[in-house]
Amino acid sequence: MNTKTYTVATTIALLGLGVTSLATASAAPLADGTPAASASPIAAVSVQAAAPAPNASPVSAAPAPTAPAAAEQTPTPTADAAASPDAAAWAASPQAMAVKNCESTNNPTTNTGNGYYGAWQFDIPSWLAYGGGAYAERPDLAPAWAQDQVAFNYYQAAGWTPWECASLV
Repeated sequence: MNTKTYTVATTIALLGLGVTSLATASAAPLADGTPAASASPIAAVSVQAAAPAPNASPVSAAPAPTAPAAAEQTPTPTADAAASPDAAAWAASPQAMAVKNCESTNNPTTNTGNGYYGAWQFDIPSWLAYGGGAYAERPDLAPAWAQDQVAFNYYQAAGWTPWECASLV
């Protein structure tokens, strides 16, 4: 039996990577001795990579990030959050309201460019030292309830001393 062997090199694009494979095929004559109908050599096949779909996202080989365990997650304050009951009561007291009105006309978004921010006119080091960084990088970017909570924390440590207006009202 007279068998001819043909080798075919095929290039396949897979996710943008060129992959070459070799295939071998044999064509043997038919039982009556006549050549097989397709006994011609196998032609080389070239496959071109298709263009990505218009809205396709790029494929990443990196593993998907995993979320930290529940115990490691830091709660993010929301608009529905509130200061502790003690802080809320303190911030609503006549003395605290008078201080806020004197400091900023009780405007939590106050930023006059003088280095003091928010309703309580915190400087950045004091804001961060008493927990403000958990709410926003600056007091004027935090909700009013968060500013009241940080002011209460500061008040518990230093009394009214940090607020110049406290001696005026």
